[in-house]
Amino acid sequence: MTATSVALAELHLEAFLPADEATASYLRERAQVAKADEQAVYQFSMRGYAKIRDNAAGL
Repeated sequence: MTATSVALAELHLEAFLPADEATASYLRERAQVAKADEQAVYQFSMRGYAKIRDNAAGL
């Protein structure tokens, strides 16, 4: 096992079983931000798809 793999294993465990409320709160906040980012990327990609589709249809 390398130092990197040990550190990643510890982070993985911490994400599922936070050691304290501050860590749990931080992880919940990051999850909400990630979900909002994911939704924004999806909306952006759908607008891009609509433009490509409309251009192909000659609209």
